[in-house]
Amino acid sequence: MKRIFLGLALAGMIFSCENKQKPQNETAGDHFEINGTTSVIPDSTMVLLKKHKGGHSFEKLDSAMVLNGKFRLNGKLESPDRLYLDLGKNQQLGLFMGNEVVNVAIDDANIANAEITGSKSQNDYQSYLKAVKPYADKKSLLENEYYDAQQKNDTAALNKVNALYEETIADEQKVIEQWIKEHPASYISAVAIREQLIYQLDYNELNDMLKILSPEVLKTEAGESLSERRDVLSKVAVGQMAPDFTLNTPDGQSLSLSSLRGNPVLIDFWASWCPPCRKENPNLVKTFNLYKDKGLQIIGVSLDTSLDKWKKAIADDHINWYQVSDLQGWKSPVVAKYGVISIPHTVLLDSDGKIVAKNLHGEKLKKELDKLLSLNQ
Repeated sequence: MKRIFLGLALAGMIFSCENKQKPQNETAGDHFEINGTTSVIPDSTMVLLKKHKGGHSFEKLDSAMVLNGKFRLNGKLESPDRLYLDLGKNQQLGLFMGNEVVNVAIDDANIANAEITGSKSQNDYQSYLKAVKPYADKKSLLENEYYDAQQKNDTAALNKVNALYEETIADEQKVIEQWIKEHPASYISAVAIREQLIYQLDYNELNDMLKILSPEVLKTEAGESLSERRDVLSKVAVGQMAPDFTLNTPDGQSLSLSSLRGNPVLIDFWASWCPPCRKENPNLVKTFNLYKDKGLQIIGVSLDTSLDKWKKAIADDHINWYQVSDLQGWKSPVVAKYGVISIPHTVLLDSDGKIVAKNLHGEKLKKELDKLLSLNQ
């Protein structure tokens, strides 16, 4: 049903903090201020304000102690961002904001129900969530149906749910794109592209989306990360020559992509721990057996970190094409070079090593192979 995505796990960290009260500021503009009130968080609780820096890393921006049901935090941001209020006891509240005065009222044991006012980005985020909620709800229901069908080993039901899921994703993408077009100056538009659309967008599509965003949004951290992503994709876009790489086979021999030139090549990024990849392997075996005598080569690039598990998956899935890996998982330089952020991920090359298509499966892949192999005769 889904590809496996490269995600960033958000985990809490303990910071040193100061026990102090901040003076009241009436306005913001070149700084931010968070005025918090609460009836459910005990006095003397230390509230930390932090920003995610990647992986498990956070940067502490400020801290304050709850006194008489109130706390105040302030600082300065280069651009709007997603911040987190760490309220202790593994409670964390996320909010989007820039340099503005924001009020946070926490009066429910479920801190997700906190009332946040004064932040334009947070207001935009709520608008965005409202737009995509019907599709998020539908995907959740379909995921439950998919699980039930798996338990019953009902292939027909699985195929039906899969088709509905893909249709829902496509419909959701249209709604998100429309929301972005209506909010080109919103930081949330960059967030929506980065966190929702990025997995579906190729170079041209991403480039078109970035043209919609205002210069100010493109200068935010989210905007800059999207520009960096576009630059990576530009080097592996359809029509570009596939970057060469040399990796080891399971028996420790070096193999270069360029050594396969002269025949159409399918690069298959996968891993033994990736259920969608393993599910696709039998189909790929059939495709390879159908076209290998006509010149097709496949080179699997594994994101495994365990040699034994990689070898076992190759044997279990009856994979009979070239396999290589550096056993670095998502940290592999080849994975980064090809801009891979979800698997399975395939890249189809012509006999000259030029990229002609990406992520083709089933009949679409066969149709493209028929075209390439007829040209290769």
